[in-house]
Amino acid sequence: MSEITLLGRGSSHQVKVGPKQKVKVHALRYVRPGERDFLKILPSELPKKTLFLYGADSPLMPAVLRALSPEMKIDIFTNELHDKRIAEKKFSSEHQINVFTGSDLQLEDDHDMLVFAPTKYFDRMLFFDTLERVNLIYPKGTDFYIVVPQERLKDFRKKIDQELRGVKILSSTRSNTLFKCITRGDDVKKKWSERVADVAVSTMNAEFTMQTRPGVFSHGRADVGGVALSEAIEVIPGENILDLGCGAGLIGLALARRQLNESPDHGGSVVMVDSNIRSIECCKNNIEINGFQNCEAIASDLYETEKTFDLIVGNPPYFAGQRIGEYFIETAMKYLNATGRLAIVSKHGEQLAEVAKDFGFKTTTTKRKGYDISLCRR
Repeated sequence: MSEITLLGRGSSHQVKVGPKQKVKVHALRYVRPGERDFLKILPSELPKKTLFLYGADSPLMPAVLRALSPEMKIDIFTNELHDKRIAEKKFSSEHQINVFTGSDLQLEDDHDMLVFAPTKYFDRMLFFDTLERVNLIYPKGTDFYIVVPQERLKDFRKKIDQELRGVKILSSTRSNTLFKCITRGDDVKKKWSERVADVAVSTMNAEFTMQTRPGVFSHGRADVGGVALSEAIEVIPGENILDLGCGAGLIGLALARRQLNESPDHGGSVVMVDSNIRSIECCKNNIEINGFQNCEAIASDLYETEKTFDLIVGNPPYFAGQRIGEYFIETAMKYLNATGRLAIVSKHGEQLAEVAKDFGFKTTTTKRKGYDISLCRR
């Protein structure tokens, strides 16, 4: 039995590979059912170069392929810096697994096999974008394996049939359906495009234009929670503001507009930070579109700076629960000045207030547009 040991914490998992082999992987946190399904159907003759799409947060499949084929070139693509950091903590230099990032997938090598295993929460338009992008940059006839959660099968199957050739179902379980396909290359009706959506944002106290793309939070619309926060918070001209987890920049852009409306020569700044590279690309474009001179957008997973801020704002993803909210509060502890404020929009203001209390904040929570606006002060 082949074995491979990853870095960091986790337990040992034995997985079946192909019809006869087994591999034991150590220091693995979890195994998704779709990963097991894919490994069971691995061909006896393995490819020389494999690319995993958006799989940086799940190291099992690359680890198994490395155990089976020490000479194989294995790449992982993601546009999330958080996932890249997690992957790099699991793989040592000896594993020789390359994790690369970008706003859009680029042709890093002539891979023989592509593997795509989105979770049930994967963005619909980003899934479409990915299939079209693969056809654009990979030659016709490249092997492509796609593991689709059953909750998304109806939605994703039609696009698979449209974009790919030789579509076969290799397995179907209660959890996933596994497809084997080959790329069409240039032989497709619908060519890849950036799918840029122009959004005219009009809040109670700010108007501006914003562009978004698939995979960026609230693509094609102004998020109601973000609008609620941008309207509720007091903005003082000349303040330095940090927008954490900014997405395409809705809140930060709204606050920048409000500062300019109240005092064109205010001298303050807005810094927008997100771990998603495509989001930051949109932010940078939006800053330029609106002509904001006092804004900057930074791609960062764990933001660090020597600056302090008068106001920190955030709209953490609701499905992440308290984890991201806690990160926002910890960041505020580091970078808020003595009289600074932290404002978070959520659906669980009471829980956030309890967490903020543990960090020495006093919180006032108000309701707006169906959301909780939590204002925290020291």
